[in-house]
Order: sequence, then C-alpha cells, then structure tokens
Amino acid sequence: IILGKSGMKKALKITAWVVGVFLFLDLLLVGLLFVPAIQTFVVHKVTAVLSAKWGTEISIGDIHITPTFKLVAHEVAIKDHHDENMIYSGTVKGRLRGIKTKPFRLSLGDVEFHDLDVVLRTYKDEETINIAKWASVFKSDKPKSGFVLTSKSVDIKNGRFVLINDNTRVVYDTAGRPGIDYAFLELADLDVEAKDF
Repeated sequence: IILGKSGMKKALKITAWVVGVFLFLDLLLVGLLFVPAIQTFVVHKVTAVLSAKWGTEISIGDIHITPTFKLVAHEVAIKDHHDENMIYSGTVKGRLRGIKTKPFRLSLGDVEFHDLDVVLRTYKDEETINIAKWASVFKSDKPKSGFVLTSKSVDIKNGRFVLINDNTRVVYDTAGRPGIDYAFLELADLDVEAKDF
C-alpha cells in the first residue's frame, strides 16, 4: 500500500491517538492504584479471600502504598480459631525492595511495627498452640520450592508478647493464696530492633 502525503499524516494521527489512549488508560490505572481509598478497597477484597482460604479472619483497617512502594497499613490483625487476636499491629510501615520468583524471595527494606501484639495460646482442652494450628493450613504433600522473606531491619515499638497455656494455668497455691502462674508469660512495652532479619 502506497500512501500519499495526506494518507501518511492520517495514519500517523490515528497511530498517535491509539498510542495516546493506551498511555492514558495505563496512567489512569496506575494512578488509581495509588489512591488510598482504592488501595483499601482492594486490600479488603484480598483479605476476605485469604480469610476464607485460610479459615481465619485477616483484616487491615486501611492501607496506603506510595509510588516508591512504601507501604503504611493500620490495624493489621490475624485472628486465631477462637476469633481472638493472635497477631495485631496498630501500624505497619515498610518498603518493598525486590521480588524474585525462583526460589520465591521477597525482600523488604526497613519494617516498623507500632503497638504490636503477639499472643500465642493453647486453649483449654486443646493440645496445639494457636499459631501452629494456623500454620497447619499451609501444609501440603506437594514438594515446594523455597520461600525466603528478608528485611533490612525490623523495628518494634511498644510491642507485647504473650504465651499462655490454659491447660496448666495455676492461679492459687495449695493454701488458697495466689501463686506464680507458670503457664502465663507476658513481655510488655518491648522496643526491639533487629538488623538483616
């Protein structure tokens, strides 16, 4: 096909419009993904799917991801099989540094947890601690390639760790006085910083 000067201009104009529309739609989609309300909507949908798949409630109050891949999430919670918070953080901040697929490797920059609660509990008449029961959901007979999660640093501000075994709790000694409860350990007001985690 031989185009004249006016035909060439028309073809270039059509090509420019097509490329322009695709660029506009691409930028619009990327731009919408950085709107906090849309990010929170997407995260709520994803957490609903994960909650159903993993048999426990996972929730994130709201989330914000910047164009530089810095993430700030509020009210992040993973509940155990008794619908109690197993892991909760008031705020999680971090930055994605890289992703590799074989083996799957997720690299994070500095990660901060504010008001972190980790409650590991064996409930009355149960033999398995809540986090082990939750982790059993991920077991599979299929061979898996490795999964590596690294972080430049992990910083915990105002953390709390609780270990409870309801099967062996002793609240009173033999004379009926309150005794030491060796089945309950609580470490509170933790400020922890770990490098190359």
